[in-house]
Amino acid sequence: MRGKVAKVIDSVPKEKSSNVEKEQLSVIKNLKDKSVYYVKADKSNSVVILNKDDYDERVMDLIKECKYTETKRNPLKQMVRESNKLRQKIKTVFSERVSRSLVVSNPSIPKLYALPKTHKPGKKMRPIVSSVSAPTYKIAKWLVGELKKLPQLESMSVKNSFECVERVKGVKFNQDEILVSFDVCSLFPSIPVDKALEILEKHLESINCEAEKKSVYIETAKLCMKQNFFQFREKTYQVNFGTNMGNPLSPLIAELFMADFEMKLKKENLLPRVWIRYVDDVCAVVLKEQVPEIFKMLNSRHDSIKFTCEIEQDGKLPFLDLELQRVGNGIEFGVYHKPTSTRRTITSDSNCPIQHKMAAYHSMVHRLCRLPLSVANFKKEYEYILETARLNGYKAEMVDKIIYKHSKKVKKWELSTLFAQSITKEEKQRVSMTFAPKITNKFNKIFSEHDLEMVYRSDNKLKNLLGSTKDKTPELQKSGIYAVQCSECDKTYYGQTKRNIEERFKEHTQCIRLNQPNKSAIAAHVINEGHGVNKKSLKLLKQVNDDRRLDAYEAYYIQSNTNSLNLDSGNIESCLLRRAVNLK
Repeated sequence: MRGKVAKVIDSVPKEKSSNVEKEQLSVIKNLKDKSVYYVKADKSNSVVILNKDDYDERVMDLIKECKYTETKRNPLKQMVRESNKLRQKIKTVFSERVSRSLVVSNPSIPKLYALPKTHKPGKKMRPIVSSVSAPTYKIAKWLVGELKKLPQLESMSVKNSFECVERVKGVKFNQDEILVSFDVCSLFPSIPVDKALEILEKHLESINCEAEKKSVYIETAKLCMKQNFFQFREKTYQVNFGTNMGNPLSPLIAELFMADFEMKLKKENLLPRVWIRYVDDVCAVVLKEQVPEIFKMLNSRHDSIKFTCEIEQDGKLPFLDLELQRVGNGIEFGVYHKPTSTRRTITSDSNCPIQHKMAAYHSMVHRLCRLPLSVANFKKEYEYILETARLNGYKAEMVDKIIYKHSKKVKKWELSTLFAQSITKEEKQRVSMTFAPKITNKFNKIFSEHDLEMVYRSDNKLKNLLGSTKDKTPELQKSGIYAVQCSECDKTYYGQTKRNIEERFKEHTQCIRLNQPNKSAIAAHVINEGHGVNKKSLKLLKQVNDDRRLDAYEAYYIQSNTNSLNLDSGNIESCLLRRAVNLK
């Protein structure tokens, strides 16, 4: 297979950048140099352009409003120690393999960014804490997976709009009843975490969870909620109440609390006869005269949990992506689109895989065919999809083909439940690759011969090229492929590390100091040749977050440079690397 892949690479001629590409890069550079941020709007696919000072001012106002406290001492080392201690307990109760898989090799303090709420008046922002490099990130994800295997707490929530339709389509309205929506204001920051953890502990007891596992689950949840720190503009803050959006455990903690909240109301006979919840949004059928009373009751249950209330207008109420409409004593369904919707999808002329381009239309058509829409509402949504396709450069025939495909599948499900049953197939191993049609289209056939399925990704996204609002990580604090140049000659060492490169450089210098040439190629060169190295020569060549790619990148850099002082050619010797070097 490697030989065939190598031939494909050799067959692709080198292409010089066209004038159009150069102009596009020039435009992107000019946009990036402006003193503004290009930010995705909250709950919308529109882009908001904010002056950098204005953005920082809004976020600082948000920090003050939420009463986050600044910490003078960097908590990272303490966070790592606590995480390591917890992993030892996980190792004892579960396995060493599980414990080892939860290591974050180059941890850092989570970073805060915010999205403008364009669907609401004022300059409100939604805070999101990027926790992917936090010491407890993998631990939190593991705990979520473990708890989902267990019996779930009884609740009145729905998973999606289709489940909502099933719950509400048979509802018959009395003459004095109306549709009402209740929405929790800022759910995640308002959750009383201690109370939610108590609910979790009682739930684990009620399902007779093993004592040792229960102890680890509770301790893990407490630590993931306790390490509530984030960084913004080189200052570290602590969240004193609630939980962060961005913590993998936050949705589960919020769901536990809301499930307990509504089930207590149900036992006390305080809920309306129809109560359907999705996360923090509730759709209810309420007697018109009782709306103020129920609204007041909901807001009196917890000091931190406050609801807003929206009453149907002209018999219509938006909920999730549905428009619920009272017709007679029954209900009809339509598709709801927010006023902030831009109808923007990946355009037809974008250099993206066709699967990515069609994903939005498959989703819209799936909803169109699955929802029990009236003829008028079906036609309205069909025309909406057609217009969206036209605006993005697609023909109506494309939409019609997708509708035919989905409607055929729905009819099969209606005729027999056999079609709806999932057929277990042996899953192929997938290979992710950057989309480059002249190469990847030819790779597809080669890989399929070896039962490998290719999936594509787009690396050069405009949002990545225009920069990020998050604090930048210093180069020496990143992990990946690094280079250290000798200060006396032109020799350079190329290495890899899962930790930050500054920490790895210190280990090289320690080998020099302790006269250990057998432990470091840099130490061997310095000791044997009498040369020297300094920290100024340390350089990050390629940031690599996926540990599985480190060996390949390291081998590439070693084999593509003739002045390497490495003692070997890396852990990978492949004809593909040699051809990649030649293409360079």
